[in-house]
Amino acid sequence: MECSLFGNLNQRKLVSSGGFPDSAFFNAFVEMARRLWALNLLAFSFGEDVSIFQVAKNCRFSDVYMEAVTQDSVLETTTAGTDLLVAFTVVPGFKIGKTVIQSQVYLSPASS
Repeated sequence: MECSLFGNLNQRKLVSSGGFPDSAFFNAFVEMARRLWALNLLAFSFGEDVSIFQVAKNCRFSDVYMEAVTQDSVLETTTAGTDLLVAFTVVPGFKIGKTVIQSQVYLSPASS
């Protein structure tokens, strides 16, 4: 898989020797992991029940649990009787105690 993504096995050799790759992909992944770890520490410091949720594909859009990241043109062209469905989750949602942090989702109109 590494060979198909990067075209060689240089990343594996670098990591095996104790180094860190200097690629945009690795840097973005490390930054995401660092922020998630910090969020985890912050959430548990309040002593509340914490959970993470992801919206499944083809679920109906709900303003309570989801925030749309779809362009406004898709939302405007949808008729009143047409449901919007989740195409995929961009950012998962969180529940901290009774507070809901909305999941960010990409929407598509329901096909009839």
